[in-house]
Amino acid sequence: MNLYIVRHGDARAIGGSISTDSERPLSTKGEEDIRLMAEVLARVEVAPPRLISSPLLRACTTAQMLGARYTPAPASEVWEELSPGVQFKAVMSRLQSPGDRSIVLVGHQPDMTHLIAYLISDAATEIVMPPGAMALLALPRGAGAGAARLQWLLTPDLVRSVAPTNG
Repeated sequence: MNLYIVRHGDARAIGGSISTDSERPLSTKGEEDIRLMAEVLARVEVAPPRLISSPLLRACTTAQMLGARYTPAPASEVWEELSPGVQFKAVMSRLQSPGDRSIVLVGHQPDMTHLIAYLISDAATEIVMPPGAMALLALPRGAGAGAARLQWLLTPDLVRSVAPTNG
C-alpha cells in the first residue's frame, strides 16, 4: 500500500476571529502550497486515494484540497486518532483495511514526522517536515513499526524549485 503522510498547509495564527487552535484556517500561502502539492499527488496517484485527516480545520481543509484535484473528488474521512498527540497503534489498526491501494493521512507536527519514524525505523529518527510537506511510504499489509520504506519526502519549496510555475 502507498501511504502518503502530509503535514497540513501553513495556517493562520490565533487572533481576531480565530480564538482556538482547532479553528485555525489555512493561510493564503498554505492554500497555494496545498494546491501545488495536490497537483503532485494527482500526477503520482492517478486513481483517487483514500483521504483521512485530523479533525482540526487546517487538516480537514488540506485533505479536501488534495482530493479536489480528482474528478469526482473522493470524500475525506476524519479520524480523532490523527488529532495532535497522534495515537500510532490506533492509526495502524485502522489502516489495515483490505483493498486500499493508496491512503493519504493529513495531520500535524511533530506527529507526522514521529509517525514516519515509527513506521520506518521503530526508533527516534529526526525528520524535518515543513507545512504542506508530503512523504510517500511503502507499507506492506499487516505490517507494524519499522516495516515501512520511505520512498520520498517533498516540500512545496522543493517542488517549486524543480518545476517552477508560470506565475
